[in-house]
Amino acid sequence: MFFIFGWGKETVKDRGWSSAKKCSSCERIAPQALVEVTTWFTLFFIPVIPTGKKRVLACQTCGVGTVFPKEEFERELDAASGPFPDAPPVGLVEVTCPNSLCKAHLQFPAGTMGIVQCTKCSAQFDLSEAVSADSKRLAM
Repeated sequence: MFFIFGWGKETVKDRGWSSAKKCSSCERIAPQALVEVTTWFTLFFIPVIPTGKKRVLACQTCGVGTVFPKEEFERELDAASGPFPDAPPVGLVEVTCPNSLCKAHLQFPAGTMGIVQCTKCSAQFDLSEAVSADSKRLAM
């Protein structure tokens, strides 16, 4: 009788979104995805025993992730998601870039707050002000 075993199988669990932060890789200000990556010992290609867990903040713009210590990740999770940390944001918020030369149409995950950056012209603006300005234009 022989056994096929291995390790290194990874599963990824999305835990929500943090507020907009400056990415250490692309240096843009964007919402960061809160992600847990678990590495497993496998038996017959079936994950059996977790062998490690990484907590990562992944940039929405470039996809590069930064590994965070458990305590810091939990603080981000509590601050970002409120009482339901497993609930992903629902839908997208659409705004127009406030830069008069750009006027790009941008989309951000629902629940994103704070300063964000236009992906076209790199202008930084407060998302809540842009959303309220767009909604005033639509009401007219």
